[in-house]
Amino acid sequence: MVIGEEMGYIYIMTNPALHDMVKIGYATDVETRRQQLSTTALLYEYEVYATYETSGNLEDKNYIG
Repeated sequence: MVIGEEMGYIYIMTNPALHDMVKIGYATDVETRRQQLSTTALLYEYEVYATYETSGNLEDKNYIG
């Protein structure tokens, strides 16, 4: 990691209204992102299933192994 480089998270979220589907994305603040997604027209709020800390480097977001 480079000094001053922003850390972020690759997240996996689920929503009971979306059976057998997950939301995978990147955010520097997962809770804020969860709240943003939960303001959509879905009946239930999103739930964080897992997070993986990563650097803000785009190369990290292009590969999920």
